[in-house]
Amino acid sequence: MSEGLIRHTTTGLAAAGNDLYVTGFQGAANATLFFSKAEYWKNGKEVLLSDTTQDAHATAAAVNGNDLYITGDTRDLPSAFQAAVVWKNGVQTKLPTVGQSGFTTGITIVNNDVYISGFDYHGTTSAKYWKNGTQVFMNGDAAATSIAVVGNDVYLAGFVDNGTFDVATYWKNGVPVSLEDGTTNAIINSIAVIGNDVYAVGFETTLHNPIMGEPFWGYAAILWKNGVRIVLNDARTQSYAYASQVIVKTHVPY
Repeated sequence: MSEGLIRHTTTGLAAAGNDLYVTGFQGAANATLFFSKAEYWKNGKEVLLSDTTQDAHATAAAVNGNDLYITGDTRDLPSAFQAAVVWKNGVQTKLPTVGQSGFTTGITIVNNDVYISGFDYHGTTSAKYWKNGTQVFMNGDAAATSIAVVGNDVYLAGFVDNGTFDVATYWKNGVPVSLEDGTTNAIINSIAVIGNDVYAVGFETTLHNPIMGEPFWGYAAILWKNGVRIVLNDARTQSYAYASQVIVKTHVPY
């Protein structure tokens, strides 16, 4: 029996040694099928993590020794609520949540401690991370999209809803740092820290005023370094641009 056309969406990337892992999910190109299968690719070879009993998505990956961790979310059909999950070597474990649904967005492993970013939904959203399965919440109506850990410092990135707009924000050990003034929507998609420098990338909404036609909203890709913003696309010619991930590497001179 043919599954028909399959659509694949990638969500995350991790490398370990010579191996490359890409996370994502697949769904039939059929509007009557309302579920996806979580999957990842190792060096281009597809591995399914879920079956047709769940609507599932894989969001991020990390490798620790011989162990492969994949984060994601699942919905046991026909339930309406999502569960935040992590697969360790293909074995699924649900993460504790508060409220109706939980979602994961990123993962990092430091000194064998597993940190997973995400958020709960219970009428509003609550930004959080899990450390070895224990929940740590941030204040406010917020969501977390990425996490980085340096020494004893935990950097969680995402946005806070100020009642009108989403404000690009990261938290260092639970203390929020706003990167925008809250007069337009802006979201951090990824954060990286090296030394005393904090790098974040994401996007903000921008109002375009073409010579002909009505003004319209677009998106500008943004890099923030220590709070200083750099627009990565030319808003005059590119109306929709996103920055999805930042990686910083130390340069060691010879």
